Amino acid sequence: MSITRKNNLNKRPIVLLLLMLLVVGCQKDINPGKIALFKSYFPAKIGSYIVYDVVDIKFDVSVDTNRYQLKEVVDSLLSDNGDETRYKIVRYYRPGVFDKWQVKDVWTCRISYEGAFKTEENKTYLKMVFPVIIGKKWNGNAFLPDVEWEYSYATVHEPLTIDSLTFDSTVLVNQRANFNLVEYEKAFEEYAVNVGLVRKELIDLTISDFDSSKISKGIKFYQKIVDYGYE
Repeated sequence: MSITRKNNLNKRPIVLLLLMLLVVGCQKDINPGKIALFKSYFPAKIGSYIVYDVVDIKFDVSVDTNRYQLKEVVDSLLSDNGDETRYKIVRYYRPGVFDKWQVKDVWTCRISYEGAFKTEENKTYLKMVFPVIIGKKWNGNAFLPDVEWEYSYATVHEPLTIDSLTFDSTVLVNQRANFNLVEYEKAFEEYAVNVGLVRKELIDLTISDFDSSKISKGIKFYQKIVDYGYE
């Protein structure tokens, strides 16, 4: 897997400079036009899809590694009250690139002036908050009782290359970083303008003696984009 993040501002399109200018100065009044630019990192458009390669590793008595492809399709609009829109997302699964897609499950997402929310298996997460500002922090698990994770923007408006795909502007959301005597937890998601989620990593392990290689139980989950477009 090849992943490259470039930090040369001079090579970014003018639109990236405009995005950065939006976060300068007072953030008390964010008009709809500006919010639309931030929303472009979470562009729910009916008929759009993203295909991912997934590696799902489970640790228990033995190590079980499952590799497959996942496809997310924005299927339909569920509601729109002007300030907030809600969409149905159908997720498909296939073991390999030559296999037929099978419906895996159905999720939903909603986008408002406040941010972008996603309901995954009946659990709602606040994936992004607006405006997008480096270092901004929030509780991404605010809708889950007793499970508080502090999300933050680690990088904003940065170019990124994943294998053969290049994205002009991406945002990296750190979701979890917890390492102690018995736990190793790490999670992040990365979003690209006009595409959406392009990369995700979740590591949740029970370990021994501060050593992340001494695993007794847990998971490692890796998801990266390989294709996107419209059906």
